[in-house]
Amino acid sequence: MVLETEVAVGLASAVITFVSFTVNVASKSKEYYQSPDGMLQENHELLSIAESFNRLNGDLLSWLNVSPSLNLDPRSNKKDKSGKNKGKSSKNMDKVNWALAMSKLDRQRIQMTPGERALIISARQCQRIAVEFIDLLDGLKVHESSGKWRCFREALNTVWSKDMIDEKLTKLRRAREELILNLLVVTSNRQLAAQENAKEDNRQLSDAIIGAIQTSKVQIDGQIAELSKVLKSTRLIDDQQLSDILEGRLRSNCNDFSHTVLELAENSNVRRATRLMLYSLDFPQRDHRYKKIPRAYQATFNWLFERDHGQAQPWADFVEWLAAEGNAERLYWITGKAGSGKSTLMRYLADDARTHSALQQWAGSRDLAVASCYFWNPGKEKLQKSLEGLLRTLLRDLLIKIPGIAGAINQWRWQSYEIGATQLPAWTQTELLSAFDTAISESRNFANVCLFIDGLDEFEGDDGARLEIISLLKQASESPNVKVCVSSRPWRIFEDAFETHPSLKLEDLTSGDIRNYVQDMLIDDRRFQNLQQVDPAGCHAVAQEIVTKAQGVFLWVSLVVQELLKGLRNEDRLSDLQRRLQEMPPGLEKYFAHMMGTLDIFYLEQAHQLCQVALQGSHSSSLLTYYFVHEEDPDHAMKLRIRALGAGELCGRLDFMERRLNTLCKGLLEVQKFPGQVTFFSHRVEFLHRTVRDFLQTDVLANMLMATREPFDVHMAICKAFLAEIKSLSFQKEDKETLFVLLDAFMEHARSWENIHGDSLTTLLDELDRTVQSQFEEYVRFGPLNSHWANYYRVKDANGENKFFPSDWDNTFLTLAMWWQLYHYVREKVVQYPELIRDKQGRALPDYLSFLEGLDQQDKTQLEELNELVKLASPQPTDRPRKFSVRRSFMKVFQKPST
Repeated sequence: MVLETEVAVGLASAVITFVSFTVNVASKSKEYYQSPDGMLQENHELLSIAESFNRLNGDLLSWLNVSPSLNLDPRSNKKDKSGKNKGKSSKNMDKVNWALAMSKLDRQRIQMTPGERALIISARQCQRIAVEFIDLLDGLKVHESSGKWRCFREALNTVWSKDMIDEKLTKLRRAREELILNLLVVTSNRQLAAQENAKEDNRQLSDAIIGAIQTSKVQIDGQIAELSKVLKSTRLIDDQQLSDILEGRLRSNCNDFSHTVLELAENSNVRRATRLMLYSLDFPQRDHRYKKIPRAYQATFNWLFERDHGQAQPWADFVEWLAAEGNAERLYWITGKAGSGKSTLMRYLADDARTHSALQQWAGSRDLAVASCYFWNPGKEKLQKSLEGLLRTLLRDLLIKIPGIAGAINQWRWQSYEIGATQLPAWTQTELLSAFDTAISESRNFANVCLFIDGLDEFEGDDGARLEIISLLKQASESPNVKVCVSSRPWRIFEDAFETHPSLKLEDLTSGDIRNYVQDMLIDDRRFQNLQQVDPAGCHAVAQEIVTKAQGVFLWVSLVVQELLKGLRNEDRLSDLQRRLQEMPPGLEKYFAHMMGTLDIFYLEQAHQLCQVALQGSHSSSLLTYYFVHEEDPDHAMKLRIRALGAGELCGRLDFMERRLNTLCKGLLEVQKFPGQVTFFSHRVEFLHRTVRDFLQTDVLANMLMATREPFDVHMAICKAFLAEIKSLSFQKEDKETLFVLLDAFMEHARSWENIHGDSLTTLLDELDRTVQSQFEEYVRFGPLNSHWANYYRVKDANGENKFFPSDWDNTFLTLAMWWQLYHYVREKVVQYPELIRDKQGRALPDYLSFLEGLDQQDKTQLEELNELVKLASPQPTDRPRKFSVRRSFMKVFQKPST
């Protein structure tokens, strides 16, 4: 019985294997039959790559000055011009010509360097493998007139040839890697040779200058003689001595000039490579958080540097930590409640001259390099709150301070920049981690380093990712020339990680700073001074109550003082101020709820909508976006004409919306102005503090609106606002990239809307397509475009780098919708208008998915469904059955064709 079971299992396994194999063959047979050129799509792509690679090899050989008439492609000897196979005598003649060509190449190689000879050998090897690969793929192609039986046999042949194709691909990849290595060597050698030639030219120039000086000596001899007569009369110097002195000085100056020119020639490539390396690490939002952090109030935090050795301090001495040498702890942790001023303190410490002075005591005679990074969780860009952003920021700062490590942190990038490359692929996280480790180790040869990392709690990720950053910074601090100062909220994960390191808890140490701030701000007000003259004790009590209720939270103090000053402008009495203060609850979240509770209920609905836009909006949400969201007519964007806003109109709308935002959101949302940005993005809306965003994500505000709130579709509202902005855009004032940024933001929110509702914003998307086509026609200024505007559009990959779909793909709005994963929109269009697929030239719609990365399982499932739908709408042979059945098609190909 056991034996029968094993036989049954073995038979079942064989059947499953056979069925899988036959389904694969039948599927490929179907694709062969439907293919317009008799080739599988996957083989077509491989053939295109191999042919392009073959052509590039030819260009490479031309660059190496190998005779253009020398044909290294053995395929060219197989057929004559008519495409027929040559006869035996012709083949023999080809062999003779090939031998002569190789002999000619060998003669050329005698004059070449070893690197160039190795490169030619690699190029020939690549070309040979590419040609073999092309021949193999050509052999798997069926003729247009082939029937189903021929298609089936070729499909069977393709399945059996898979291992051979993979083997050829592997060989081609290895040959490519060897070719790249040899190319780098040859290019680097040629670059060095060019530098040597430049040095020789500079030496010749130097000699020519010295010769010219010597020649001109004859012309100035007369003047020297005249001068010498005067000098002889004073018996100070004779004419020969004077001439020798002048000539020596001129020669010395000329030699100095020559050496300077040579040094510039040698260092120009280094400076260029360093500049490109810095540019590759930079990103637009790198210092956005730093600039947003308020500067410390006058005299605040001075206690950190005022060391009283006779009194115990409730914190680890920071100055002592900065200056400590030897095996002392090299990591310092600053912790505190939300809003206690940690970021302000970190900026203060990183910039203060006393910090640098203490660190220089530690560094001694060595150079000092200080680098800093400020995480910002509410930021719309991933790099503002990710490990990648941290590494890029720190590496950029370190390269500026220690340029000597630039060539070591990533050698292939450095060498590429040195030999003339300008654009390289974006940094990967693996590369950045390796570069950071190298930068820390290499810095030992140059300088002592101090890193300031603010807001570890602002990092976007789980505890596993936070532990990775903690480990990275701890490892860096183990280097004897590196110190690390970090700040975070007192979360358990940070307490566990840093409890044994020197630290301070900010809210326990700032009562004096808060008291000074409150007194200075209130005493500076004329009305408060009048109250103080009448009741000094009462005024002092108000100030003291603020300090007590603050519990070390500086942000709460700042907001409360502003409210009291507002009351003073309204001529509040001391009793009014006391009552105001009593009504303000301690703690930021309760304070925010109190402020929104003071808003007229009439405005609550509008305030909630604006707060939702702030929570869901992208980094492209400008103040103008809020203006259009705030429009009363829900169809305003659809009705709006395509017309550029004038400068006066734009400024008026921005001014109106800034005042409206302040009224409705009670200062929780504030407008940041960026004069250097294009007008549409010169006014951006930001949270007052991260704690505001945390508060708005709670149910407190929603509960206030429970009785009156009407449904608000935030993603649709934002899409309408971006559409209105695009219609109001002027290409005379704003560049094309502004349009692309608005387009990206629109498509992001359209995708979010689809994911939530399982439907499509078809009307808005169609209007967007029409609007942008019109804008592009206005932009190019020669009437209707010869192709769809999507052919001029750039997309961004996972690293934020610009990518363009090839223009010969015949891009349309439907292809962009496919790339943006607007599956419901594409499905609706394909079903309603199948001619969009049938009439499309260039690449097929599913090909655009090759640009996508990191799809989840839900995306893949929708793509499979959509792909089947697209295939049904694609051009088919006229005799193709209406419904395709794998079983029926598989059985039919085994039937003998009728005679």
